[in-house]
Order: sequence, then C-alpha cells, then structure tokens
Amino acid sequence: MWSVKNHHFTWICAERFLEPIFLPQKLNSDDAVSIEKRISIMAEPNLGPNLTFIRSNFRFLPVKITKLESSGLTLFESINVVNYTRETLKMANEKVGKEIYDKFQNVIEKNKEFKTLVQISKIHSSEVDTMEGIEEDLKVKDLAFIKYAFINNIS
Repeated sequence: MWSVKNHHFTWICAERFLEPIFLPQKLNSDDAVSIEKRISIMAEPNLGPNLTFIRSNFRFLPVKITKLESSGLTLFESINVVNYTRETLKMANEKVGKEIYDKFQNVIEKNKEFKTLVQISKIHSSEVDTMEGIEEDLKVKDLAFIKYAFINNIS
C-alpha cells in the first residue's frame, strides 16, 4: 500500500480531492510538472483500493484533529476524543492499520504529561479520588484550573 506507507497521512486529507481524477480528462504531461505527477499518480493500479482503505479506516482523523484544536473543550472531552481515536485505529485491518495503531499507542504510552492529564480528568469526573499519578508540584487547588486544558501541545 504505497499511499499509506510512503506518503503517510497526506493522503487522508488529499483523498477527498482526488476523487475527481477518476473522471475522464485530457491532460497533457507537457503542460506542467504537476500535471505529469498527477498523470503518474492516476496511473497507479492500486490508487483506488488504497484510497478506499484510507477512507474506510482513517477518514475520521482530520475531524478529530480539528476538534482537538478547537477551544472550549473540557479536558474530559479532549481525552474522550483521543480514546475514540485509539479505539477506531485499533479496528483498522491489515498490516498498515496495525502499524499505525501501534505507533499511535506507543506515542500515548510514552507521554507522561498525557497520563497526568488523564488522571486529572478522572478526578474532575469523580472517577478517582486520589492524587496518585499526578506530579507533586500540582496541588489539589490547581486541578480545577486545568478543566479546559489543551492537550494538543503536550510532548
């Protein structure tokens, strides 16, 4: 699946703009380099199946990324977006889908700040009632101010 492996997620957003290329068109490769590239891409025998794979497994990602970038989400809502993304990626089939899920999972597992925010969110929703797993420099009185924390900038 060249479109997922070699071009990563550029195809996720691009696939909706590529649909018109399947309509009969008279393109001359002498017109421009971009036309030549477009003709080359259109000639790929696996383009249709690859776009179908991307659409059926990953089309939700731009919507979820945009949602995380919006203001006004509570920490709880943001973490639910991440959890939804994790579960949806987990359902992707084939080797490429598993590789993408494993990479996503690896990033989440290594991110200590995200784990801290998950714990704080659980306190906000009264799912837990302990400060366990939260950095010592954060105090109980500070946790309420984190209710609307952005999570897309944690590294």
